[in-house]
Amino acid sequence: MTLSIQNDAPQMGANRHAKVDTIEYRLLLLVCFIAFLAVAIAARLMPWRWQIFGGQGTLGRSIFDEALSRAHATAPYAFMC
Repeated sequence: MTLSIQNDAPQMGANRHAKVDTIEYRLLLLVCFIAFLAVAIAARLMPWRWQIFGGQGTLGRSIFDEALSRAHATAPYAFMC
């Protein structure tokens, strides 16, 4: 005699957990973006070329693009612990 259980119903708990994780990541990304945007603005307002994060790679990029790329590079490290 074989006993089989078919559970075709979506798992509500897993789906809710994924949504919460997505919201947490986007909120963390927003906080990082705001912090790096402030740093990028401060770097552009200095009378000398203040390169806090590296050399010539930031020349020609907008401050928003620079802040977003720094936020995308930094935010995933919060979930490694």
